[in-house]
Amino acid sequence: MQWRKRVVYLHQKPVLFRGTVLENLEKAFSFRCRSSERLDLKSVQALLSRLLLDSDVLSEDARLLSVGEGARVALVRSLAVNPQILLLDEITAALDPRTRDEVVSLLKEWLLSGRRGIVGVSHDDYVKQVLTGREIFLG
Repeated sequence: MQWRKRVVYLHQKPVLFRGTVLENLEKAFSFRCRSSERLDLKSVQALLSRLLLDSDVLSEDARLLSVGEGARVALVRSLAVNPQILLLDEITAALDPRTRDEVVSLLKEWLLSGRRGIVGVSHDDYVKQVLTGREIFLG
């Protein structure tokens, strides 16, 4: 069960549950491996703002968000549980250039802030240039 606390997977199409965005963010703490932890609302609001989402989004129906908004909410939910490894599938696919740049900048800072890693799939050359590391090309 300890690996579940260390690794988070984000699918290209974000998985959002029935309910508000806040309820979706809190859902990450409802699993047994995280039942003693709580959502840090102040940190979440800072992350949402950083990713160009107003804190009013917390009261919105999560399943009515655009794909890009949903991807950012799912990323915030993932970062809120403080994993060591993020598995990312086309994390910037549904984002405009400005929002993509914010997501990539945040991920780069996240990587540099501790013993962390990202295993990701991306067709976006910008993402591959900024989030440098070992690349594997599949033909």
